[in-house]
Amino acid sequence: MSKTVMVIDDEKYICKVVSELLKGAGYEVLTANSGEEAFEVLNSGKMPDLALVDFFMPGMNGKEFVKKVREDGKLKNLRMVFFTVALLSKKDYQDLEQLGIMEFIQKPFDGKFLLDKVKTILLDKK
Repeated sequence: MSKTVMVIDDEKYICKVVSELLKGAGYEVLTANSGEEAFEVLNSGKMPDLALVDFFMPGMNGKEFVKKVREDGKLKNLRMVFFTVALLSKKDYQDLEQLGIMEFIQKPFDGKFLLDKVKTILLDKK
């Protein structure tokens, strides 16, 4: 059975590119263009093995999305990785790691790097 990755990004182009890249590597892909839309998908019973979350989104930003996920009993163990264009401070990283963010992927990113990160995280048994 293939693993499922959810891509959450307000830029539809990013969702499309990352989705195609992941599908080409054999993953099933769910997409959402906002934190609110992502919750609708997650609450419909579709549970990904990993979520790639844009840090900066209008409405519910990535950090708010992660906090809400961690407060939800059935979603709290979802593995998540942030996409970001920002250079985060050491304190930002520490705060986000406390929320269970597994990795940070800087935009723009290399496709091979992204696939390697996803594969490594999904193979990790934690």
